[in-house]
Amino acid sequence: MSILAIGAHPDDIEIGCGGTLAKLISQGEKVTVLIITDGRAGSLEHDSLKLVKLRQNEAKKSAKVLGVHNLIFFDLADGLVSYSRDDKLKMIEMIRTIKPDTIFIHASDDKFNDHQIVRSLVLDSIQVAAGPWYSEAGGSAHFVRKVYGYEVWNPINRFQLAVDVSDFMELKLDALKKHKSQVTGINYLDGVKGLGMYRGAMSGMGRYAEVFEVMQHHEL
Repeated sequence: MSILAIGAHPDDIEIGCGGTLAKLISQGEKVTVLIITDGRAGSLEHDSLKLVKLRQNEAKKSAKVLGVHNLIFFDLADGLVSYSRDDKLKMIEMIRTIKPDTIFIHASDDKFNDHQIVRSLVLDSIQVAAGPWYSEAGGSAHFVRKVYGYEVWNPINRFQLAVDVSDFMELKLDALKKHKSQVTGINYLDGVKGLGMYRGAMSGMGRYAEVFEVMQHHEL
């Protein structure tokens, strides 16, 4: 099974589904991580261009901790207000090239503006990538069978899937710690651990869990 995890910023995926990805990788699944923006707006302490390079290096270190097979930077500027037709063509081509069975993306309850725009870009591209449209994007048509939404800034109100990540919480936290430019301002580590414990208790899925919005699910 090929899995594509997409996040608006370099640390979103670790926060929202890092434990689940680590679990899937441990089971032999191939995971590709795609980061959409360059994260240049993520700190007031660094020059924006220097921050881009810093956050890319942090993302590479984090991906290595999780065991991610492939890390791709989409390289849109941080602070999205919309996406272009060229952005859509690029996303369609990536889906048709990577051919993921499963995609993880920001949940609909996540109201952070960049996250909403990235979610719309991905969902729109998933639909188009499955058919004969946008042939200029390249690649052959590909249907994504499963699409799951993860939580970052806003908790998912009604989740349809919970995954026990008890054995992978420490690995998730280790990966998140690699984003040093981000974890100094806000204590994401305690937040992630606390939310994981709450989700585990309320779902009955172990000490720690991650929950997801099921946006699309088709069995073979």
